[in-house]
Amino acid sequence: MSPELLPETARTFLIVNTALLVFSIGIPSLVIQLTVPEKLRLYILKNLISTFGLFLAIPLILVANSMMLIFYLYPYPYPVIIPLKVWYGEWAGCFLAICIILSIIGWVWYLKQSIMDKLITKLRIEMEKRFKKSGMLDVDLLEDFIEIGVYGEPNNQKALVIREFGELIKYVQRGYQKNKKIKKYEGQELVILLRKYDKILINNSSPGDDNNFLYSFGILANIFENLKNENRLDSIDHQFTIVLMKRLGKKAIEICSRSTCLCSIDLSKNRADILFSLGVIALKYNRFEVLKTIQNKLESLAERAGLKQNEETAFLLGILSHIRKSESQSMRELANSYLETNKNLFKPSVTSCLHYAREFYDRFDTKDNIKQLIKKISNKISISLVI
Repeated sequence: MSPELLPETARTFLIVNTALLVFSIGIPSLVIQLTVPEKLRLYILKNLISTFGLFLAIPLILVANSMMLIFYLYPYPYPVIIPLKVWYGEWAGCFLAICIILSIIGWVWYLKQSIMDKLITKLRIEMEKRFKKSGMLDVDLLEDFIEIGVYGEPNNQKALVIREFGELIKYVQRGYQKNKKIKKYEGQELVILLRKYDKILINNSSPGDDNNFLYSFGILANIFENLKNENRLDSIDHQFTIVLMKRLGKKAIEICSRSTCLCSIDLSKNRADILFSLGVIALKYNRFEVLKTIQNKLESLAERAGLKQNEETAFLLGILSHIRKSESQSMRELANSYLETNKNLFKPSVTSCLHYAREFYDRFDTKDNIKQLIKKISNKISISLVI
């Protein structure tokens, strides 16, 4: 026989149901409040059912469990086709146990999963859907995507955003089918992404770590390869990829390990302009081992192109002029030694190549350094004695 439903008992059931409801909704809300950027909370609310449906199902199940217990103890007193007492007696216990088990499993699963992980993946999928419809990356979603990466921890949200960006870039460069026609990658679809990508890693409050930079270098290498395969090396995406490579390479030299810096040098694809930019930054932060590697690569490029009035030689002479101002005596000696040893190999002369290099640069500091070197040579002072 069911116990009498006293006011105290009813009040207890009400308190338990309210506590379950507050707890099951409040905990996920608190997690979202602490981990999701303010700008994205509205996005979560708009997509709450599809993105976090289980969070909504759990409180409903918990309340249903309690209500089921009440109905079992205090069945409906009036006769129906199937007596409620019999129906609840046979099924309520089983259903209650299943619901409790599912609730526990759901909570454990969601506690193990990152809310941000699910959100990031959904953002990427949504961007792919919109790209397929319009042929363009959605600016608003891209901003949301980047904001997560900017303020995320390097080994958590930032890494997830970079990973999903890699998948998104692959999707765009693969092309897609629209209206039974294959839409091919044209070499301009990634511009908006490439212009903003560096914000994820180059952020003073939460910069990327070595793994973030290495994964990003891998993404850029894939972009380079796909552009080459599609004969899109003259595209705007290629131009912005070069710009992004310089930005990430410079930041890597500033904050990352030597091995990561060397990866950025390898990614330069023997482009003298990138190597020169990286070399200037390496000199600024006294990364002399990295600088020596860059110098060697520029020397090889200039010698293969012929030590004459050309771009490769100009970049070599530019970096040598900067190295001569270095704090490292060993680096200064290496630069002076190369010029002294190879001055007769420059065509038509080392002075004419220096004049060409000075006009080649827009950087005033490089122009001034080269001008000083020209002056020393013109005064017939041995390069090896110049400090």
